[in-house]
Formats: sequence, structure tokens, C-alpha cells
Amino acid sequence: MEPSYHDEGEEYAATPLEPDATPGQSPDLAAAGLIPADDDEFERQLHEAISAKAQTVEPAAAQILRPLSHDRIKAALEAENWTFSVDSDGDIGGLWDSNIFYFFTYGEQKEILQIRGRWHQDLPIDLRPQVREALDEWHFAKIWPKGYTTVDDSGRVWVLAEHSVD
Repeated sequence: MEPSYHDEGEEYAATPLEPDATPGQSPDLAAAGLIPADDDEFERQLHEAISAKAQTVEPAAAQILRPLSHDRIKAALEAENWTFSVDSDGDIGGLWDSNIFYFFTYGEQKEILQIRGRWHQDLPIDLRPQVREALDEWHFAKIWPKGYTTVDDSGRVWVLAEHSVD
């Protein structure tokens, strides 16, 4: 029987692996030298190949993710050649595209990473309802980041965003 594949009611004949095979006939993988003719030999070779691959994989202990820390955050930023600073409280922050971002850790073991950003524009207070409406639409369509507004001491509206990862 000719091997075939079905896709939404259409039938396609299998393509032989050997260039000189008769069209419509199942390819003989053993005759083509792609697999051993003997099942036991095939199983032995497969086991050897899997074992060899398993030996090249790092031990599980080496693959464990190190705990979150300020040093890891700084190393990640340095790896990207991003400029940042550490303030007197130990908070890591920087300016990207004129927007301020800070990186915080929370939780009993400081296992939660939170990134907060503030848009570089401040807005007049009368625009706050429109900004809130835009943020509500964002929250309806997206699961993150969270956006919100705050009003500074001079009565100007700041637009902020944050994302937390555990």
C-alpha cells in the first residue's frame, strides 16, 4: 500500500528518500543505510546516541538559576552595556530614551523583581481623566505592564508603569 498523508481531505503521496526509488513506493530505510536492518542493532545505536548526547548536557546543579540579587541585576545591565546608577538606598536605576526606570527586589528572600518606569513627560492635571481612560483600555487588552498616574507636588500628572516577576 502506498504511504500517504491527509490534510483537510486532500491526500499527498509520500516522497521517497532515495532519488532512484519508484514513485509511490515506501522507501526502505535499512536498504538506504539510514537505519540498521536489525532491530536490536538499531536499538543499541539509538541508546548509544542518546547516552552520548546526555553526557554533553551540564549536570542539573549547574543549570539551576542563581537567586535574584542586586549583583545579578547589575551584571545583566552591564552585559547589555546599559548605563545605570545605584542611589543611596541601594536602588538600581537609569535613563533609557529619557524615561526613568528602577529595579527593585521584594519578598522574604528578595525573589520578586519589580521594574518601575516613569514617562519623561509630565501632563497638566486636566488631562488625567483621559490618561486614566487610555490606561484602562491598555489594562483591558494587555496583562502587563501595569500603568497608573500620580500627581506631583506642583500638580502635574506623571504616568508610570511597573511589572513584577516572581
